[in-house]
This record gives sequence, C-alpha cells and structure tokens, in this order.
Amino acid sequence: MSVAEPASLALERVVEVLSRIVPVAAAIRRATLRVALVGTVAGALIVYAALRDGAPEAARGWLATVVVIGLAAAPPLVLGTFWLLLGEVVELPARIRRMPGETRAHAEELGRLAREARDPRRSRARRVPGLVWRTLRVTGSSRELLTPYAPLLPLLSVPFLTAVAFAALGVVVEVAIALLVLLVLAL
Repeated sequence: MSVAEPASLALERVVEVLSRIVPVAAAIRRATLRVALVGTVAGALIVYAALRDGAPEAARGWLATVVVIGLAAAPPLVLGTFWLLLGEVVELPARIRRMPGETRAHAEELGRLAREARDPRRSRARRVPGLVWRTLRVTGSSRELLTPYAPLLPLLSVPFLTAVAFAALGVVVEVAIALLVLLVLAL
C-alpha cells in the first residue's frame, strides 16, 4: 500500500461525510435566500417611505435617515453573507475531490518556474517580471487549495451565527414595519 492510498481513502471518507451534509446546507441556503430577498423588499419599502418626501433638511434628519437605511439593510446583508458561506459548504466536497489533481498541477507549474529561473539562455531582465507574475498567480491560487475550509470558519463562530439569527428576526420585524408602512401609504 503506497502513501497516497491512505490519504486518498481519508479524503474519500471526508467527502462522504460532507456529502451527507450538503443536502441540508443546500436546503438552508435556499430558505436563507428567500428570507433575504423578502427582507430586501421590505427594507426597500421602509427606505422609500423614509425618503418619500425628499431628503431631510437638518443634520438630525440626515442622521435618522442614515440609521433607518442601515437598520433596513443590515438583516439582508447578514443573511446574504450566510447564503454565500453555505454555498461554500455545498461546493466543498467537489473542491476536496479536485485537490490531488490541482496539487499536482501546482507542483508541476512551480517546477517549470524553477527551471525557467535557472535557464541561462534568457536574460534576467526579460524573465524576472514574467516569473514573478506567474509565481504570484500560483501562490494566490494555492492559498485556496491549501485552506479549502477557510471560508467555512464563520459558520463555526457563535457571534456570526447569533448575528444570522438576529438578522432573520430583523427580517420579520422589517416585514411587519413594511406592512404598516404600506397600509399608511395606501390610506
């Protein structure tokens, strides 16, 4: 049994476990998008009502308007961030499956860069900028390869998950306020 076989088996086990989580994450992601969109519409209605008569004249009026806009925008933005992170969870099994091939490709590219850097036939002035640029590209893409779990860390953060819960509650409050605003505007 080669060294690569246990690593491959471990990766497959991780992918198998994650594959069980993906449908749940995808369902939560769809629901989160719906709630965020409802919050966006409700928030837009609230902001419209706040700015309907034009911009406020006094500094206090501007401050109140900025606070209203911030409070209306915050819940959909937090839920949108949560939606994006759940998208990372959904993509994680495929990313982990691609890791061995991408790792080989990065190693081959770094080997080519090293050979080109030692090539005496080309002048340094001509090869250094291109080598630096290609090295930066490889290292930048390697960061995602080496830390596939990094985007998921906020999902393990109690403060972030608390903010998501409050954002969902905030959307409920926004919808109630938007319905009242709609009622007042209709009268």
